[in-house]
Amino acid sequence: MKLDPPASAPSPFALARPARLVGLGLALITGLLYLPVAWHTFILEDDPEYIAENPMVNAGLSWAGLKWAFIGWHASNYHPLTWLSHQLDCQLFGLNAGAPHLVNVAFHAANAVLLFLLWRRLTGALWPAAVVAALFAWHPLHVESVAWASERKDVLSTFFGLLTLLAYARYVGESRVQSSRARVFYGWSLVAFTLGLLAKPMLVTLPFVLLLLDYWPLQRLADPWRERANLLRLTLEKWPFFLLTFLSCVCTFLAQRSEAVISLQSEALNLRVENALVATATYVGQTFWPLNLGALYPLPQHYAAATVGLALVVVLALSLLVWRTRQSHPCLILGWLWFLGMLVPVIGLVQVGGQAHADRYTYLPAVGLFVAVVFGLDGLRRRYHWPARLPALAAILALAACLGLTARQLSFWRDSQTLFEHTLTVTGQNDQAHMLLAYVYHEQGRLDDARKQYQTAMDGFAHVMVPAPDGRQQPLAAQVNMRFGWQALHKGEPEEAAFYYHEALRLDPDYAVAHREFGSLLASAGQPAAALTEFQAVARLQPTNAAAHEDLGNALVQVGRLDDALMEFQTAARLDPAAARPVYLQGKLWLRRGQGARALASFENALQLDANDPTNLVYIACVLATDADTRLRNGPRALALAQKADQLTGGRQAYVLGTLAMAFAENGRFAEARQTVQTALALAATNRPEMIPSLQAQQKLYQANQPCRTP
Repeated sequence: MKLDPPASAPSPFALARPARLVGLGLALITGLLYLPVAWHTFILEDDPEYIAENPMVNAGLSWAGLKWAFIGWHASNYHPLTWLSHQLDCQLFGLNAGAPHLVNVAFHAANAVLLFLLWRRLTGALWPAAVVAALFAWHPLHVESVAWASERKDVLSTFFGLLTLLAYARYVGESRVQSSRARVFYGWSLVAFTLGLLAKPMLVTLPFVLLLLDYWPLQRLADPWRERANLLRLTLEKWPFFLLTFLSCVCTFLAQRSEAVISLQSEALNLRVENALVATATYVGQTFWPLNLGALYPLPQHYAAATVGLALVVVLALSLLVWRTRQSHPCLILGWLWFLGMLVPVIGLVQVGGQAHADRYTYLPAVGLFVAVVFGLDGLRRRYHWPARLPALAAILALAACLGLTARQLSFWRDSQTLFEHTLTVTGQNDQAHMLLAYVYHEQGRLDDARKQYQTAMDGFAHVMVPAPDGRQQPLAAQVNMRFGWQALHKGEPEEAAFYYHEALRLDPDYAVAHREFGSLLASAGQPAAALTEFQAVARLQPTNAAAHEDLGNALVQVGRLDDALMEFQTAARLDPAAARPVYLQGKLWLRRGQGARALASFENALQLDANDPTNLVYIACVLATDADTRLRNGPRALALAQKADQLTGGRQAYVLGTLAMAFAENGRFAEARQTVQTALALAATNRPEMIPSLQAQQKLYQANQPCRTP
């Protein structure tokens, strides 16, 4: 099929009335179709990291945010323009989840109009261009890219990608009439391509699409396999685009290599090749039969030979078909190579993440299939003189089906629970979906349901090993258990947290973080002996960690082993000479052993290390004001330290005010002591009721003009 583009170079926006109406209709119907996203919530996967819980994004636009977006790798990606768009959303709308969804819809509708303008300009065909754009706008495979707030990068990069192609088409048109404006449009195409790469590096193969357009429909290359010199000339013409592609690939690999890129040791090359074949065939099938679409498609450990064989047959058969019809129907080879070429960055040969394929990866590649089918059928209609109503009826039925299926698919994205429950329905065993659904149920307080989902996910994650904080390999399931434990503790569910900590330690007995968290939980639950065992394990696993020895010392105090506790505090102080707390804790132990002078020396040393620690200030002031040993008491210094502690805590701490009252009494200032203890009693009544008896006892002493004494 030969379609001659206009020889002149009118603006792509200078449209006749029918074309303007088509563009307006595309935008309006697309907007109405996706309007329900205004009431959608953020999805648990990626949305917290990208938007909801990202402080640099939440802060809106700023110089600091601009620098953060362009310098460094975040969320294993380099797409600074996308980060800036999220920051602008927060600047304008706050954290209203509906706003970024509607912005995605606006870009998607704009992309549909741009796609229509592109193919209208390239081919001069109104209705085929309109059908291609409508399929793109209303196909259910594209719901993920629009209804997922984090996928702003898809719609934004495609927006600039289509502007790149439009500017390039204008450049070619201006070149044909030898207009001086040709270079201007070449420059605009290069600028748009740069912005597209900064939104998402998915566009790295777009320079090859420019070569495809040179072949058809721009017809700058009649036969690439014979006109090698012309092909070389057209390729060299695009060297700035290829340079930008190279730079984008380098940035992307650097961003993803540390976290997202899976090594060949984890996923063998043969599995990657098999998955690439199966994924390609799957995308073709989903384009023509878009049912049972989910958010996460797990990557299997292996593929059946029959599955790989069938996928290979599909890919080879389609490739052979387009090759044999390249002269009569060049739109077929253009569309097929567009589809395959734009899938290359995400087809899985360089495996990023654990998915076998993803609906969002078809957002721009599927345009190639739409072009091949629509313009191919239009060519057949012209060749065999079919009635125009037949392809029109087929297009209407296809678009009506897309509208219905897209509306249905869109409903599954309204919240995390609905999405992951639906994903499990259509994908079956899906460890990641089970895990995410467990998080959702846990947040809702459905602990039994959460534990069931979690256990199912753990069965699948049992073999997965990941780097531990100390550099060794540990089961991913152990880390997931820890996250569940922290979440349960944050929600005030210590028994649930204990279950997950225990599971983490069962999977990895040398998990120091789990031992520490479990020990703290046991100590707060009144089980000092069991807590001691956990803290001993931490000190054994991390012998040079000062905090581990400090925790162990506190646990030893709880079981009455004061000598051993003192040794642990001394070890902690030796490992971290700048830390004040181990020295302060030594002073408390010396006091308990009746050695007040040594205790005061330790407190003073701790004060030199941290002069603004209210806890240490109050403890020293208490000793100096109330100790029964007259050699230790020092009223003026006690008062100075207590007043400093009160200033640091804002005068709202009952314990600090109680100590300040003791210091006043030691200095004979009983009226101030009575007033201060009265304030302390008022505060204790609201948040420290256990202090009330001791404060009342002090009050009686001050009323009798007697200082407080403690052993």
